Amino acid sequence: MSGPSRYTPDQRARAVRLVVESREHFSSEWAAMSSVAAKLGTSTETVRKWVRRAEVDGGQRPGLTSEEHAEIKRLRREVAELRRANEILKGGGGFLRGRTRPATATLVSFVDGHKDRTDGGLRWGVESICRVLAEHGWQIAPATYYAAKTRPPSARAVRDAQLSRSSPGCTRRTTASTESARCTPNCAARTSRWAGTRSAG
Repeated sequence: MSGPSRYTPDQRARAVRLVVESREHFSSEWAAMSSVAAKLGTSTETVRKWVRRAEVDGGQRPGLTSEEHAEIKRLRREVAELRRANEILKGGGGFLRGRTRPATATLVSFVDGHKDRTDGGLRWGVESICRVLAEHGWQIAPATYYAAKTRPPSARAVRDAQLSRSSPGCTRRTTASTESARCTPNCAARTSRWAGTRSAG
């Protein structure tokens, strides 16, 4: 993708006028363009493109005008953004089909796992994912995502991780108001021994 021109629209228009006004003093249009280009410190080809664009915009030459080019560019970006939004929704289909709002941790995990993906030349990005989710009823602000990523783990999360490492095979089931653990017999025995060791210590 080309960067922004270092010449303003007024400067380009003035260059075109100079070519038109000085054309009769040169053996060819190209020679006139070369003279103007030298004064501006740019290439002859660049000036030629400005002249041709002005001719199209003025109806003197067939082709797409600058406004039509801008409209096509805008429409292409809109299509790419719609495609990206559709892919974001498809990617979150596992939890977006539910009637209840997914837990914030679930949304944060989804954003984290897809923020660097690209579709149609557009990167998904944190802001885009959050906007699409919010438009479909699953509110998560970019600030919420970044806060969750920088927040230290809670004491409960640390405790659960310790229990998980000490008692592999133990599965925990959490509801909104209670938390219970279901363990296999071997797991329960290991957990009991671990608790006894902790108490003795």
